[in-house]
Amino acid sequence: MKTNHESNLNSEHRTIDTVIKLTLIALLLAWCAMILLPFILPVLWGIILAVTLFPLYTRLLKLVKGKKGVSATLITLILLALLIIPSVWLRGGPLEQASESYSL
Repeated sequence: MKTNHESNLNSEHRTIDTVIKLTLIALLLAWCAMILLPFILPVLWGIILAVTLFPLYTRLLKLVKGKKGVSATLITLILLALLIIPSVWLRGGPLEQASESYSL
């Protein structure tokens, strides 16, 4: 039969094992959160864009007679144009001003 001292030691070992396991689980969860953190903002923007552009997608789908690929491609091209055209325009402005100032 176990003595009172052996019972207390066994209880302490179980408590220590439980604390170690919970600490390791907490560390693992924190590590997973640190890995996933950089991806949260782009995923949220993707969700926002998907929800806001869905009505446009359905209208284009009706215009192209149900061709899903064509509708998705048109939306992609429109969004790319909205991103690329101002970028090129803004990039060209400072370059032209710099070349004009050096030619004087």
